[in-house]
Amino acid sequence: MTKPRYRLKDDGFATIKKIYCGNTHVGYVFKEADGFRAKIKNIEAYSPTEAQAFQQVLAEHLGQSVSSIVENSDDFLHMPKVQAHTQIILTWLKDNCSDGKLSFSNTDLAKAIGKEKPDRPLGNLISRLDFACYVAGLPSLGCAADATFKDAWQAQGLIDQGLIDWEFPVETMSSRAKSHRWSNRDFERIAAETHRLTSGLAHLLWKEEFAKHEARIKEWCFNPGP
Repeated sequence: MTKPRYRLKDDGFATIKKIYCGNTHVGYVFKEADGFRAKIKNIEAYSPTEAQAFQQVLAEHLGQSVSSIVENSDDFLHMPKVQAHTQIILTWLKDNCSDGKLSFSNTDLAKAIGKEKPDRPLGNLISRLDFACYVAGLPSLGCAADATFKDAWQAQGLIDQGLIDWEFPVETMSSRAKSHRWSNRDFERIAAETHRLTSGLAHLLWKEEFAKHEARIKEWCFNPGP
């Protein structure tokens, strides 16, 4: 028998969503001035993002860790796997950030989501994270790795499509990402942007953005982050 899963339901209120377990209403998520407050019975959780508040209160309600809730999203949540894996990677990076500095490989990220080695779906996740970094005005997380993902930041396809006429400054982007002091707030901003993305496929997000805002992306690439 399938377990009832938890979900957020929008009933048209600007600042409130309901939490359901199957068809049973069990709690709320409230939008407040400085973030979100989630409540199930007498348990409350606060977070900068709606999804994180929802996951935190659910974790406490079920006696689970947040990472367990996300990793087993098929059992607990109505959440696309790409977003679940995105959040696992962000949590791993946040937990392994030492004094604001990141030191990791793409193999580390693959293992964080249960893979033996980097593959194309992981490349999509990293590219999608980089898009969120771009929107947030932060350096590329993918460029903070010991080596960029295979085939990342290859300009030829975009040049062939007439979308750009320049090469990506990968060395500049990597240097900026590795020297940046990453904060908890940075990871929260990136997480919030990933929840706003309209597609799980990074190449569709980037293609649309290049068609509309090529100059903005170029500025971010050559001057990435604050």
